[in-house]
Amino acid sequence: GDLTVTGVPNFTDVDSTVEAWVRIQAGTTGRTIFARVNGSTEVSLTVGADGRPTVVVASTAGPYRVTLRGPVRIADGQWHQIAVVIDRGWFSVVDVSLVVDGGVAASGQMRPGLFGAAPQLGMASVVQVGARDGKSRMMGDLLVIAMRPSAVAVSALVARWASRPMGSAATTGCVIILG
Repeated sequence: GDLTVTGVPNFTDVDSTVEAWVRIQAGTTGRTIFARVNGSTEVSLTVGADGRPTVVVASTAGPYRVTLRGPVRIADGQWHQIAVVIDRGWFSVVDVSLVVDGGVAASGQMRPGLFGAAPQLGMASVVQVGARDGKSRMMGDLLVIAMRPSAVAVSALVARWASRPMGSAATTGCVIILG
């Protein structure tokens, strides 16, 4: 199944992080883990038909778009941590990192320059978990999803991955955390 959540605060207009723990089987189509979209503004986590994770962060102001693809397959029936970290810097630069299994798998930037329009990522639209508009269903298990209005340090994501319960019954089931 999938979930559409309304009333989630606008957490992407500042530094932000979306982190999910997923177990996805191999498939022949792309699948959505998380998506928040408003027109051309987007923050999404997906798994491509090739089983590799992809993050898209896009702003209509600019327009700016960062698409990051992980180097390894996560659609292998094992539990994986996948996160997108959005960190704003000086002169409206936005750093975007794709974190997979406790390490930075890919990174990119939105660089408007001194006189360019600053990227605008704020959205109050619905949050979609496990599908996008009822399509591209995840076809797997979701242990946890967390959305934070802060850029979680990669070291904290690494620590969470390192402390995961290996082979424990605690990693079965479905829990969704919004906040």
